[in-house]
Amino acid sequence: MTIRRACEGRDLGEMSMTAKGRVAAVVLVGLLLRLLRLPPRWSVTAWLYAAYPADTVQALRDGRLGDALTTMTGLHPPLWPLLHAISELLAPVPLIWLLTSVLASTLAVFAIARVSPLAGLLLAVSPLQLAYAAEVNDYPLAVALVSAALALRATGRGGIALGIVGALAAWTHALAGLAVGLVVLTLPGRQAIRGLGIMAAGVVPLVPGGRALLADPGSFRQPPFKPALVLGDLGSRFGWIWLCLIPAAVASRRCRWAWVPLVGTSCAIAALIAARIAAPHQFPYWLLVEPFLVVLAARRWRALSGGVILVHLGVAVIGGLRGVQQPPGERGIDRAMAALQVPWTCVGEPSPACSGDALFLLFPRVADDDDKRPTTPSLWRLRPWWSMPAVRPYDFDWGDHRHGQPRLVPLPTGRHVVYVDDYPRDELAAALAAHPRLWIVVPSSSPDRPLARHVAELTGRVGTAVGGDLVFPP
Repeated sequence: MTIRRACEGRDLGEMSMTAKGRVAAVVLVGLLLRLLRLPPRWSVTAWLYAAYPADTVQALRDGRLGDALTTMTGLHPPLWPLLHAISELLAPVPLIWLLTSVLASTLAVFAIARVSPLAGLLLAVSPLQLAYAAEVNDYPLAVALVSAALALRATGRGGIALGIVGALAAWTHALAGLAVGLVVLTLPGRQAIRGLGIMAAGVVPLVPGGRALLADPGSFRQPPFKPALVLGDLGSRFGWIWLCLIPAAVASRRCRWAWVPLVGTSCAIAALIAARIAAPHQFPYWLLVEPFLVVLAARRWRALSGGVILVHLGVAVIGGLRGVQQPPGERGIDRAMAALQVPWTCVGEPSPACSGDALFLLFPRVADDDDKRPTTPSLWRLRPWWSMPAVRPYDFDWGDHRHGQPRLVPLPTGRHVVYVDDYPRDELAAALAAHPRLWIVVPSSSPDRPLARHVAELTGRVGTAVGGDLVFPP
């Protein structure tokens, strides 16, 4: 039996018009559900995450391409930071950050739908995939590359194409590189050697950065695994219906080679959690396992898969429509924006001549940053399709989240500096000193809450209630 027949996958060029229509329909469903995720993900998390590749942005700005190609952002390889840095320099538009992730996640659906439209639909409505589909990070791209590798393997492609995809996956996320490497291992002898050779050559530039990380193991020390907390969080965020896919996958008799990357990647994630390198309360690692699971599950018990799809589709649509809703009436950010008068007079590096009114938005953190349910509706007063270049009103490391990652935002009275943070840290004093007038807004707060009290203590100001928010005028 050929590899092509083993999974019944075919190139689109070999598909009938009916089969192409099914793939197109699945992709359309996946795209629409991911676009529904975009409005709620324009949030304080997106604003802060966009600053993580600051070192790569600076390297490109200084013309140090070699550094940009080798700089690790935390534990993450340089491909996504490099792509994000290019957008920051050419078009610092938040909508671009969100849409690129949406499109990458949709490409994953397309790749899996080529193997099996039912599997593609399972991935399209997956609560895990949708939760991270519009995030400002590398996971949607990593899933797209892993899914592309699975589709190449299922449709009988050779080791060269898989090796190239594997190298790109390793440049995006270490676990993605591992998953694709395990896919390559399932190829016949020479093809596997050829693919692994291409992957090995592609990841050589990553070796120095990886060695530097291993030399400082304390930099990725994570909390210990606590089963009750982790499982409770998993169920509350994603539900348990998707677990039905596991027995369906176990019963599958086709695509048996997919068990190699599925089990191997799962064991690697479990080992990283046990070693406290990966955080047990964070679930995006499992995004890379799900493409293999849905392909296996779709080959057996199709009625069960259909039930899972219907439930998750309903949940995704209802949740997406709720996320689009915006707060009615005047809010604190509206009052502060209307009071701004003097635009910022500088771009880029700060100088004594810089001046201008500014806005500091403090959104209380209600969950850890991996929980993608909290939203920031008031941030939609700053339209994500506006150009918002990074700016430094005073001398500091722009990648340091404690400074609120200020951006120059076009408002009705001109371009003003806007800070966004989730806590009134001591660094707020530097922003107060950098601007003649700084308006501070604490959305959905009250004077007796800790966040508002902390602002009052730091600034000596008295907050005014506006639409459920507190505004601290200059």
